[in-house]
Amino acid sequence: MTSTWNLRTPPLFAALAPARRILIAGAGGGFDVYAGLPLALALRETGAEVHLASLSFSQLELIDQESWAERNVAAITPATASPDWYFPERTLARWLAAQDMPSTVYAFPPLGVQALREAYRFLIGRLGIDAVVLVDGGTDILMRGDENALGTPVEDIASIAAVTALDVPIKLVTCLGFGIDAYHGVNHVQVLENLAALDRDGGYLGALSIPGDSREARLYRDAVADAQAATPERPSIVNGQIAAAVAGAFGDVQFTRRTSGSTLFVNPLMAIYFTVDLDKLAARCLYLDRIENTISRRQVITRIEAFRNEIPTTRIPRAYPH
Repeated sequence: MTSTWNLRTPPLFAALAPARRILIAGAGGGFDVYAGLPLALALRETGAEVHLASLSFSQLELIDQESWAERNVAAITPATASPDWYFPERTLARWLAAQDMPSTVYAFPPLGVQALREAYRFLIGRLGIDAVVLVDGGTDILMRGDENALGTPVEDIASIAAVTALDVPIKLVTCLGFGIDAYHGVNHVQVLENLAALDRDGGYLGALSIPGDSREARLYRDAVADAQAATPERPSIVNGQIAAAVAGAFGDVQFTRRTSGSTLFVNPLMAIYFTVDLDKLAARCLYLDRIENTISRRQVITRIEAFRNEIPTTRIPRAYPH
C-alpha cells in the first residue's frame, strides 16, 4: 500500500481508484455481501465495473445446472431456480434487478482454502478483476488468533487465506458493523488493538462513515428491508443493526424476534467501514498456515480448534475505558 494517503480523499477510495473491475465479496457467508452494497453503489458511481460475490450458506446443490459457471462458482440471477427458502444471493439479485442494476451475484459453497482459492481464481480470471474487497458484517475478520474469543472465524479466515495467495493488484478487507460481534464474545478493545498494529505496519486504510441521507444509505436500507421481508424467519441480525445505525437509530433497537431476550446496542460506530490491506492482515494471522491445505469447511473448523487448544494463553480482554 502507498504511504501517500491524505485527509482529502478516503484511503479506501484512493486505493481502489486505479481499479476498473472490482469484486466485492461477502467473506463470512450468508448476508455479509449486503454489507458491501453501499461501497459497491458508490464505486459504480465513479465508473468502475463492480461485481458482487458471496460465500453462500444456501443449498446451492439444489439450483439449476445452468447457473453453474464452474465447479464451486454459481452465477445467481433473479431467475435462478431453487426450492431453498434461505437464499440471500437470489434475494439480492432480485432487488438489484428491481433497481435496474447489474443483477448477477456470484456464490461459492462453504469450502476449505484450496477449493475456495480455485473458485476465486476462476471468477477473477473470467471477469478480468483487478481489485478484490472482502467484506465482513462485523469485525471478527480482524482477529489474529490469540484473542480472548475469535467470534465466527471459519468462513472469514478461509476467504482471507484463499485470496491472499492470488495475483491481484489490489486486495482489501473492509468491515461494517463495529460492536456486533460482542454477541459471539469478541472483545472490541482487542479489535482496536489489532487495527493499531495494522496501522503501524502500514496496513490500515482508516474508517469511513456512511452518510445516513446519502443515496447509498437509502438504497442499502431498502435492500435490507427487502431481504427481511423475503426471509422473515431468518432476517440478517447483522445488517438489520447496521441499517438501523445508518438511519440514526440508537440503543436497544429490536427489529426481529431472533434478538428477543438480547439487549442490542445500535450506535453510529456500526455505520463505519474499517478497511485494511488484505495481505498485511493475512500476515498477522497466527494460524493461517494451519488451514492452507484444507479442501473442506470441516477441515478448517478442526484446524482452528486444534490451534486454539494448543496456544498456552490468550490476550486478556479489557473493558473499553471510556
